Amino acid sequence: LLHLADCMEWTGPLWTTWAFPMEQFCSQLQCAVTGHLNPYPGIDQHILQLCQWDILKLKY
Repeated sequence: LLHLADCMEWTGPLWTTWAFPMEQFCSQLQCAVTGHLNPYPGIDQHILQLCQWDILKLKY
């Protein structure tokens, strides 16, 4: 959390630079929720697939 002060000096207020990335991330997680009683397995699977895609992109 100590880096936040430096980021604020470099980029300005955090709400202006984090709004779009956080909204995009939250919308991705919202699509990953498959069960409302226990949403965590769907979120875990979605994050695992995103990481696997990133590895494939780096490899090929």
